[in-house]
Amino acid sequence: ENNSGELITSLTVVGSLSFVIMVLRFFCKGRYAKQFGIDDGLLGLAWCCLMAYITLVCLGTRYGLGMHIFDPAFDFSVLPTANKYLFVGEFFGIVGITVAKTSFCFTLLRLSVAKWHKWLIWTCIVTVNLVMWPCAISFFVGCTPLEKKWDDTIEGHCIDNTPIVHYAVFAGVYSAITDFVLAIFPWALVWNLQMRQVEKIGVCVCMSMGVLSGIFAIVKSAFLPPSLSDYTFKSTPLLIWSAAELSIVIMASSIPFLRLFWKELKEKT
Repeated sequence: ENNSGELITSLTVVGSLSFVIMVLRFFCKGRYAKQFGIDDGLLGLAWCCLMAYITLVCLGTRYGLGMHIFDPAFDFSVLPTANKYLFVGEFFGIVGITVAKTSFCFTLLRLSVAKWHKWLIWTCIVTVNLVMWPCAISFFVGCTPLEKKWDDTIEGHCIDNTPIVHYAVFAGVYSAITDFVLAIFPWALVWNLQMRQVEKIGVCVCMSMGVLSGIFAIVKSAFLPPSLSDYTFKSTPLLIWSAAELSIVIMASSIPFLRLFWKELKEKT
């Protein structure tokens, strides 16, 4: 049994979907708003992180990622290479999630009027970055030399990994909580805008897609830590859910900007 094909296919699908939706967002902002903001730049950076994550994980499948580690065909000589791609890929995945949520928060800031709206959004921005960046950096600490993180054959020393794993679970849960908060918040912001009620509902539902990201974050946390005895195979769901979580945030941040484009298409037909 080999999960590498499923892994590559799943990552390609979520990466492609998020790219198409994001490009449509940029097209619509350029055509109708004729201006871009910091949220657009951050979203583009988040997608670049997603692509780095997908590329590295897919490269890892060439070195055993997705295979059972006890498979007779498994080549242990290249396992350190698979581990390295996995570690660096996960770093980009977490950074991407952090940047994408920050981008979405800046989008909400542009819609917010009440003082408490701004305070809540800034609280999310600051706390998400404070919680998630240490989680990302943790992939590169704890071992001397650093290479021992992914290659046990190198002489050196590593600290107990248990606290890092526990913190990763905490970060995943906190990430899910912020997803739910940010999914509910647009209803308070958009409902008072000068739009038809049906359009308000449509925009709010689209911006609330982040609730799926929260669900994905919880599911992802359930797969931490994968079985160390067969992690090259059993980490596959974790890797897919990580990409899906980031992809959903990118799409949820982009779809509301397609409203005028969709309206124009309807008028032409």
